[in-house]
Amino acid sequence: MDAADVIPIPMMSLQGSDKGGGVLHLKSAVTHIDEETLLIPEGKFGDILAEEMKVAERGYTAIRLPDVLSCNAVVVNGHVMAQDSPCS
Repeated sequence: MDAADVIPIPMMSLQGSDKGGGVLHLKSAVTHIDEETLLIPEGKFGDILAEEMKVAERGYTAIRLPDVLSCNAVVVNGHVMAQDSPCS
């Protein structure tokens, strides 16, 4: 197994007030859709995540969604499954 690049994200970022408050854990705020695509929320909270993760420098495309709930998804056999969210 190849070594993983560990990216520390300050926990205070997960408790942020701008569309990030109440996030259970990092995996419920950022979803790895495929080898090059991430779902990340819009706003200050998403900006912090994208910056700390160095999304652009690592070659990822970030799809920015209007709220954290819409980023809480899982991919199974190429299908994205997400909870019903009004994206408001």
